[in-house]
Amino acid sequence: MASEKMSNNDEEFEILKDDYGYSITVPIAWSGVFVTREDQDAKSPLHEMLTKLDEDYFIVRHRHPKWTAETPYQDIVFSIVRREEWNKHANDATSGVLELLPQTILSNFEYLLVHDPYHYSSKNQGYDEVMDILKHNMKTY
Repeated sequence: MASEKMSNNDEEFEILKDDYGYSITVPIAWSGVFVTREDQDAKSPLHEMLTKLDEDYFIVRHRHPKWTAETPYQDIVFSIVRREEWNKHANDATSGVLELLPQTILSNFEYLLVHDPYHYSSKNQGYDEVMDILKHNMKTY
């Protein structure tokens, strides 16, 4: 379950995702964001690696309220891998070449939030905004 908390300046708000211990601060235009947990995406080039790291990994998608099929707005998407599984399988999943591990956005004691480029397209409206949010407006707790 995600909850929204307004910030002091009324230009942005924070999405709190207590189940996985992270928050994202987004512009007020994201008010009404739809957050879903999704199954693994076998079409992603990272799917095989993510499955080796954690066979039960899943995807969390934050869909902008203005998103439509005709005018897709860039979602905030990442795969969630359990830290214990990542640590247990990282060496085998990469044949010892740990530089091959996917990029993590954030991590906390229990989970790693993994960036999967498959879910991002610079052609989508709001792409640059989302990339900025991923770099500067996320935190774990």
